[in-house]
Amino acid sequence: FGARTWQLFIFLLIPVILASWQYPLRKVFWFILFLSTADYLFSAPLALRTDLRLAGAGVIIAVRGILYLLVAYAVTRLMHEQRAGRSALESANQQLRQYADALDTLATARERNRLARELHDTLAHTLSALVIQLEAINVIFEQNPQKAREDLAASAAQARSGLNEARRAIKALRAAPLEELGLLPALRQLAGDAAERGGFQVAVTLPESLQRLVPEVENDLYRVAVEGFENIVRHAAASQVELRLEARGA
Repeated sequence: FGARTWQLFIFLLIPVILASWQYPLRKVFWFILFLSTADYLFSAPLALRTDLRLAGAGVIIAVRGILYLLVAYAVTRLMHEQRAGRSALESANQQLRQYADALDTLATARERNRLARELHDTLAHTLSALVIQLEAINVIFEQNPQKAREDLAASAAQARSGLNEARRAIKALRAAPLEELGLLPALRQLAGDAAERGGFQVAVTLPESLQRLVPEVENDLYRVAVEGFENIVRHAAASQVELRLEARGA
C-alpha cells in the first residue's frame, strides 16, 4: 500500500503543479481537496485489503495533501512574483515610451520655434526691406528714373541674397553636415562657411579626436555654433573669430 500510494502522490503532483502555475492558491486548494477526497476513496478499499486501518490511510493522505499545499504555495508564490515583475517591467516600459514621446514632442516644438526664428531673421527681414524699397522706387520712378533703376538693381541683389539665406536656413534644418560628417568636421565646415559669408578670419581649435556623444548632445553643440556664427555674420561686423571646443574629463 505504501509504495503504491506514494507513486500516486508523484503522479498527482504533476496536475497540482500545473494548476498552481495557472490559478491562484484559493482555487488550487479546492483542487487539492478534491484530489485528497478522491485519493481517500480510492485508497480505502486497498487499505482494508492490506490490513491497514482507515485512520492510518487517512493520515498518509493528509500528509500528502499538506505536501500538495506546500508545493502549490511555492509555485503560486513564484508565479505571483513573476507576474508582478512582468507587470512592473511593462509599466516601466510604458513610462519610458511616454517619456520618449514627450521628448520627441518637445524636440519637434523646439525645432518649429527655431525654424520660425530662422525665417524671421532671414526671409521676413528681406521681404520687408524689399517691400519698402519697391514702394520707394514706385514713388521716385517718374521723377528720377536713373535712381529708380539703381534702387531696383539693389533690390534685386537683396532679393538674391535673401533667397540664398533662405536656402541656407532650410538646408541647415536637417543638420546635414552633422549627419554626414560628424561633429568635428561639421564644425570646421561651419566655421569656414561663416568666415566666407561674413568676411572675417576664423581660428578653429578642436580636439584631434572626440568620443562619440549622444546624438542630442552633438546636435545641441552644433546648433549653438550655428546660432553663434549667424549672430556674428549678421550683427557683429567682426574681423577675427575663434571657435574652441575642449573635451574635459569628469
